[in-house]
Amino acid sequence: MSDRMNDKVVVITGAAKGIGRGIAEVFASEGATLTIADIDEQVGRATAAELADRTGAAVEFVRADVTSRESCEAAVQAVLDAHGRIGGAPGGVVGVAARGDDEATRHEEHDDSTAGGGWHRRDQWCGT
Repeated sequence: MSDRMNDKVVVITGAAKGIGRGIAEVFASEGATLTIADIDEQVGRATAAELADRTGAAVEFVRADVTSRESCEAAVQAVLDAHGRIGGAPGGVVGVAARGDDEATRHEEHDDSTAGGGWHRRDQWCGT
């Protein structure tokens, strides 16, 4: 494990699998204190445990539905309660989401963000 990010607290949304998991692996291998935020609790918890075991990084899971402002705010608050801050990635939060045609994907709270994949600042992610 590298220590390049050992003083950073990072949240990655959509990190239970796919591209988000790949991003999480990089941050964990660089030593970040990492929170995986995902709607899939079972896979998210397993991913967090696997990355922590493999990299030695502090990796935890928090359930978050990025289409829900309340869910996002609760997830961010859980990280702040545990670590006192979020920082290290651009804005501290990396968001990865798949594009789709369902109502949740078109959620109006995402109008000012890069929902559908990309980097999110904390204020955009939470809609605050």
